[in-house]
Amino acid sequence: AEENVNFFRTYYGPTLRAFEALPFERQAELKNDMLALVRRYDHNAGSGPVAIAASYLETVIIRK
Repeated sequence: AEENVNFFRTYYGPTLRAFEALPFERQAELKNDMLALVRRYDHNAGSGPVAIAASYLETVIIRK
């Protein structure tokens, strides 16, 4: 969970901006909330790499 949060905090723009917008003392609260969220949805329950189910939409355009 820790690595997952650190990855998003470093490389994912919206998460990066959320941390930057908070005063230093509030950043720990956000990190703890994110850790709890990752742990809640981790299908491996901490016994291996984080596995969180996700849906996505793929659009294919065929030009004729």
